[in-house]
Amino acid sequence: MPMYEYRCDACGEEFEAIERTTEKDNVKCPKCDKKARKLVSAFSTRGGYFGSTGFGGGGGCFGGG
Repeated sequence: MPMYEYRCDACGEEFEAIERTTEKDNVKCPKCDKKARKLVSAFSTRGGYFGSTGFGGGGGCFGGG
C-alpha cells in the first residue's frame, strides 16, 4: 500500500499515512480528526529528483553528475 503526505486544513498538521483503497480521499488528521488532503510531492528518478536537477542527472548511483 502506498504512503502519502497529507495536510489538515483545519489545524495545519502535516503527516504521512498509508492510504488504503477503502479510505481513498477520506484520511483523517491524527491531531484533530478532521479530513486531511493529500499533498503533491516530488517523485524521484534513478539519479535524483525530476525537475530539481534535470531528468535523472542528480549524481546518484545511476546519474551522471
